[in-house]
Amino acid sequence: METIKTITAAELRMETKTKSAGWLTRQAEVYDRYRFGLLPILITLQSCLGSIACMYVLKGDMGEVMLAFCAAITMGCNALFIAQAGAKLSLIGLYISLLINTLLIVVSL
Repeated sequence: METIKTITAAELRMETKTKSAGWLTRQAEVYDRYRFGLLPILITLQSCLGSIACMYVLKGDMGEVMLAFCAAITMGCNALFIAQAGAKLSLIGLYISLLINTLLIVVSL
């Protein structure tokens, strides 16, 4: 015998809200759920990319200002993670750090 589940209006609104949420909101929810597992992985990933970008900036003679900029972006993202900033702010900092460090690597090649 099948039972019919009744859905309240609040549950329907919540389900619709979850389906229509933006990609950053969905990623922030996953990040919040697995924060302490993702934190060391993301710190390591973006720190390694930042150090590689710093090496290429030095190798390409782009100047000390670009080296300081690269290091500041990487340290800023690490500070957001270590200070346990909000999920969206941490993810935005991560994306900015990854984008800028990747661009610096590509430009210096």
